Amino acid sequence: MNAVAEPTRSYRAEVAAEGGVYGVNEGRVRLACTGRNLPPATAGQSRYAVCAVRRASRVMPMRWACMEDSTAAALLLAVARRRAEWRHDIATDPVRLHAWIAGPEGEAVEEPADTVLYTPTYTPDGPGPARAERGVRP
Repeated sequence: MNAVAEPTRSYRAEVAAEGGVYGVNEGRVRLACTGRNLPPATAGQSRYAVCAVRRASRVMPMRWACMEDSTAAALLLAVARRRAEWRHDIATDPVRLHAWIAGPEGEAVEEPADTVLYTPTYTPDGPGPARAERGVRP
């Protein structure tokens, strides 16, 4: 009779013991989800955060594009104990990617009018309409 030995440790513990990234990624996901319990930022707070990040980025000697702007604005709002919906979108013809912060009603904050041409590829639970459709508390 061939009996398969049961593992003594879980996969999670084994990967962590070997110095794997499982625990690190899990920590990042947990950290990213902590903002779900924060009250939603108002349109004015979101606009202020995006504008503040863009002003500060002008004096930093490094690459600042939409991904860095939107991530820094979301972080700034989290430090102020508010949350905003961060979006990562794609548009075709030509193919291009864009990241931005959405306001309380899902509108693009301080973005050009052609942002409506982008299709969301990643929208975590933010304060916008996506949250209400899923029945998640505001």
